[in-house]
Amino acid sequence: MFEAAAERQMAASDDDEAGSVEKVDEGRNEAASGASEVHTDNDDVLEQLQQLKTEAAIQKQVSKKNAAMKTHEIETAGQRLMQAAEKRDDKPQKCRRLSTLLQNEREEAVERRKLEEQKINLHQKELQLRREELDHQRRQHELIREQMQHQAAQTESLLKLVAAALARRKPKPYVY
Repeated sequence: MFEAAAERQMAASDDDEAGSVEKVDEGRNEAASGASEVHTDNDDVLEQLQQLKTEAAIQKQVSKKNAAMKTHEIETAGQRLMQAAEKRDDKPQKCRRLSTLLQNEREEAVERRKLEEQKINLHQKELQLRREELDHQRRQHELIREQMQHQAAQTESLLKLVAAALARRKPKPYVY
């Protein structure tokens, strides 16, 4: 159950990151091919985006492994409870004293509480991983926004230079 939700969340974040990374890769390919006429200072920004992409991939792998391990631990604990219940049921019914029955019920309640605590801890860790992933995506979006602002400023300055060059150029008078 937890694995399916985690996979859906990871697939959604993969789609978000794939779009951002494709845009960055297109810009990098254009700059590397020489198709761009203006050299930009965005190499640092692109490197940061690439590092963030790599970190996100590593973080996803670690979170998948952690989620799988924790799910396995919970399943193992559940199996132990089932085995204990089967062993208890397999024993011939004997007359037990009330205190023994109460003690067994207390032990089972403690075991159930421990399992619930493990589930809660796992859920909290999954939420923390999701928060970190969203924070990572936010940083990527901020870097892309900064890059776009930088490119807009460069385009604006180029347009000003072209306008100034055109203004300096004197038009030739028409001869009639």
